[in-house]
Amino acid sequence: SKLRRAKRGYMTHPVYAWDPSQPIPYFFDPSLSASTIAVIQGAIALIQNTTCLTFVNNQNGASALRFFSGDGCYASIGRQGTTSQDVSIGIGCDNLGTVTHEMNHAIGFFHTMSRPDRNNFIYINYANVDGSEQYNFVQNAPGTDNSFNVTYDYGSVMEYNQYAWATNISIPTIVALDQWMQNTMGQNAGPAYSDTKLINLAYNCAAKCPAKTCSNGGFVNSRDCSQCICPVGFGGPNCATVAKGNAPVCDGGTLTATTQPQTVVASAGTNDYVPYPTATNCYWMINAPAGKKVVFTLTAAPSSCVQNCVWQGVQIILGNFDTYGVT
Repeated sequence: SKLRRAKRGYMTHPVYAWDPSQPIPYFFDPSLSASTIAVIQGAIALIQNTTCLTFVNNQNGASALRFFSGDGCYASIGRQGTTSQDVSIGIGCDNLGTVTHEMNHAIGFFHTMSRPDRNNFIYINYANVDGSEQYNFVQNAPGTDNSFNVTYDYGSVMEYNQYAWATNISIPTIVALDQWMQNTMGQNAGPAYSDTKLINLAYNCAAKCPAKTCSNGGFVNSRDCSQCICPVGFGGPNCATVAKGNAPVCDGGTLTATTQPQTVVASAGTNDYVPYPTATNCYWMINAPAGKKVVFTLTAAPSSCVQNCVWQGVQIILGNFDTYGVT
């Protein structure tokens, strides 16, 4: 898939923020195919359904987002204050992950690896970065990029894949300081939970539902104040229960580790590729008695060789439910 670049966490200067009380205008350039327009419409619906932002198809709106088929995938950061602003969805960019990536730029978000605190999580191997592309790895200065206390997420849709802009494509340009997270970077299935949570925090969507509380790091659904939007693996109106998944074998089970080994065998889905978000998912919560740790061995997990193991894969989330797990 094509790499994505921003022409220019969340910008802190208010002039680039959109007014959440007003719909964000957009329109489709004739250069786009019907299939690409359908993907963009799906991305717009996804963002609208999980945040307090709304969009309206209006070419004459101030700073209207002009979706067009340009040379690559790119967008400016935040509202530009011009008659219209470009969001390029070129060849190879017409998938949910890339479109939401570029829309997040237009909403006001930088790349994850540009965060001021990135050096606590990743190392940029500049020796292997194409010299003309090193600007893609510029680190934001403190105070210019607000992460709202959401931990660095290797699985964010705003994080480049580990070989981005590499001169030697067998050597990573982005190295995770936590080696277990190296293959988590670059997922392109769609926005991670942390991406959606950041939009809600940046635009103070929870203000619409001040009385609602959510468990396990969930946040209130500003479209329905009786519900929460939950981290991966959790469900229920308050995110207090394990999600049931969407296969018969997935019952939202909670397992308790004991001093004797236990075996869990499960199979879900088919060997056929099923595009996000209709893939089959199963979730289990494994607890240990107080003062004890869970020890597990993954003996077999048949999977396809796909970046981030977004299908036919296993994700292990350890403690911080805001972020993507080990894949």
